Amino acid sequence: MAMRKLDKNTQRAMDTYLGLARAMNTMVQLLGHQLRNFGLTLSQFQMLAALYRLGSANQGKVSEESVRSDSDVSVVLKTLEGRGLVERYGQASDRRKRIARLTPKGQRLIARIYPHHTNIVRARMCALTSVEQTSLRRLCWKLEVGNPGRFVREITRGYAWQRSHLCIHLRRK
Repeated sequence: MAMRKLDKNTQRAMDTYLGLARAMNTMVQLLGHQLRNFGLTLSQFQMLAALYRLGSANQGKVSEESVRSDSDVSVVLKTLEGRGLVERYGQASDRRKRIARLTPKGQRLIARIYPHHTNIVRARMCALTSVEQTSLRRLCWKLEVGNPGRFVREITRGYAWQRSHLCIHLRRK
C-alpha cells in the first residue's frame, strides 16, 4: 500500500523531526561509546552527573535533573548502588522520599568522566556558531514547552469532535 503524499507543512515538520532525531542519535552514539570505556550506560552517567551537580537529592529531583522517568531513576539508582557508586538513605517505606548521593567511589568516577563528556559535547557542538547554539537551545525549549492551544488546533484540524474532547482532557491536567 502506497503512503499518502504529505502536505508541505507536514513534510517540513517530518523533515525537521527526522533531522533532530538523527542529530540526537549521533550525540548519543558518541557519548555512549565514551561511557562504555568507563563501564557505564548513558542513563547511569546521567544519574551520576545529576548527583554530581546536585550533591544529594531525592528521586524526584534526580528525575528532573537527568530528564528520566521516576521508574527509570529507581532502577538505575539501584544498579549504581549495587556497584558502590551511589548510596541512598532515609525512608525505606517510600523510595521517592529517599535521598541519594554519590559515594567517594562514585565521586571519583564522575570526576574522571565529566571532563571527557563535556569535551565531546563541546567538540560536536562546534559545528554550530555560538549564536546558532543559543538559537538551537531556545528552539528546543520552545518545542519542549509548546503552545497547547496551537497544538490542539493542529492535532484536531478537521475533527471538531476530537478538539472538544482534547480540550477537556488538557484542562484536567
